[in-house]
Amino acid sequence: MSPSKLSATKLTPNLIVSDVERSLAFYEGLGFSRGMTVPDQSPFVFASVTNGSVEIFLNDRSTVTKESPQMGGLAFGGGNTMFIDVTGVDALHDASRAAPR
Repeated sequence: MSPSKLSATKLTPNLIVSDVERSLAFYEGLGFSRGMTVPDQSPFVFASVTNGSVEIFLNDRSTVTKESPQMGGLAFGGGNTMFIDVTGVDALHDASRAAPR
């Protein structure tokens, strides 16, 4: 499979926030539904919200910095990660490893 044949099926923004509970309230106020939370009860370090096929991850900034120290040096709002669901990821991985560098 060549990279031009990539079939992405979903993109999930992974937002780094200063207050997961406030962020949940904001998105719920916009009509999003609460998905999972970590832990199950507040105070949360992670949550997800959904609306139709749209999903957004909300990660507590201090937890992200502990788990990924390279993010700690970034200015607040200066970094973001995303998850992309794709089909045929193994073939895509093999093709990318075989591609000239």
